[in-house]
Amino acid sequence: MDTTAILCETCGYALGGLPRTAACPECGRPAVDSLPERRVGSPWQRRPGLRSLLVTHWVTLRRPRPTMGLIRVDGRGAWSLLTANALIAGALVVFPLAGVLVGDPIRSARLDPQRSPWLTTLWAAPLEVVGVAAVLAALTGLEWAGISAVARRRGWRLSPAAAWQVCAHASVGWIVAALLLWAGLLAWFNVSLLGLASGPQRRLPFLYPEALPALGFLAGLVVFESLVYVGMRRCRFANRPDGADRAPA
Repeated sequence: MDTTAILCETCGYALGGLPRTAACPECGRPAVDSLPERRVGSPWQRRPGLRSLLVTHWVTLRRPRPTMGLIRVDGRGAWSLLTANALIAGALVVFPLAGVLVGDPIRSARLDPQRSPWLTTLWAAPLEVVGVAAVLAALTGLEWAGISAVARRRGWRLSPAAAWQVCAHASVGWIVAALLLWAGLLAWFNVSLLGLASGPQRRLPFLYPEALPALGFLAGLVVFESLVYVGMRRCRFANRPDGADRAPA
């Protein structure tokens, strides 16, 4: 496939030689809507910062298809966005669990009178956050490899850089997963507090609140996968900036 020719971003039809005012002969999409300069970038890509990060999260979750249609498909900003999202999600996962799980250094320090739990927390908590973030980044990398393989098999123009942008913007799903894990933990606590699913005589024997945090995280995983799918479809014929010189006349 010619990687510089301008394609219709809906159906992949080659638009070379068509005027800007024309429509794609295959699907009817205006040719001008497929020009590389129409992809102005997400708020994070245009100006990275806390405010643009929050806005990018909001528009990606609220309007994923239009947002994926605006992201730049070069490599700029993808790693920083993924890193920020993975660290935020990692902190949200670790915060309610640090010092609780068996084998956790913070918990061990609390049970050992000769160790300071505060000093242990200072080094253990950041390492745990980074560890969770690394796992989420690795899962995102697997997703990137998967959609890249799909693109190659189907002959789509989804470059490795474009696939990274899709996965990086979809990684807000990990934050959603962490928040839903919190919701599952709160539900577990309240259900157990009410005695609905504790002890040998469960009032609701079919209810296993221990699974609620995992179900919440899995629901967030579905959000991530859905955003990746939307982004992959929306960027499968994305025109790179270096093809602008072959834009319709």
